[in-house]
Amino acid sequence: MLSVERLEAGYGRSRVLQQVSLRLAAGEIVALLGRNGAGRSTLLRCLMGLLPATGGAASWQGHSLVGLPAHRIARLGVGYVPESRDVFAPLTVRQNLALGKRHGRPGWTEAQAFAQFPRLQERADVAAGLLSGGEQQMLSLCRTLMSQPGLLLLDEPTEGLAPSMAQRVAECLVEQRRQGRAVLLVEQKQVIALEIADRVLVMGQGRIVFEGTPAQLRADEAVQQAWLRV
Repeated sequence: MLSVERLEAGYGRSRVLQQVSLRLAAGEIVALLGRNGAGRSTLLRCLMGLLPATGGAASWQGHSLVGLPAHRIARLGVGYVPESRDVFAPLTVRQNLALGKRHGRPGWTEAQAFAQFPRLQERADVAAGLLSGGEQQMLSLCRTLMSQPGLLLLDEPTEGLAPSMAQRVAECLVEQRRQGRAVLLVEQKQVIALEIADRVLVMGQGRIVFEGTPAQLRADEAVQQAWLRV
């Protein structure tokens, strides 16, 4: 289980996360919604050790994440797919996937990645830097899955994807849930997020301002108006 208690973090003197608390169990997808600047990406970066926490606690399967560097958090079984994609541009698609494998831990295979996203198979021997933004996003997700993470932190995984490819990503995440993974999903496409999520959290001004089911959020006009609509 992912447990976050009163977590705080920020940049310089700016405090972005303000006592954020949440729970995420294995085999569960939780969508994290909110306007740009609400603190969603900051929360993922903090959980992944890319931004130090200034207060509070966070743990995964009983292991504290606060103060650990990103590589040690990854070894605990946490996978992170950033909005920036962060592929290795000079390396081919195959080589990027190979880098995601962890010695001694069975994960996704290249064949599974290509079956889920046939476009990557078509571009298998092309340098990742020459891929479109959407293709790089698919590659980043597949490379992360190669390490067999127990917890997936995803920041806008459908950004830049055509609707058909975005649906493939959604199907992939549903399959990860079936396999017992915990998924924390930051997503702007609310239709997709509400379609696959078990629970929904809404962030506003660095705080969790709503927690409930997708149906409860759809029915809460006040929350949508105050924290989601532009």
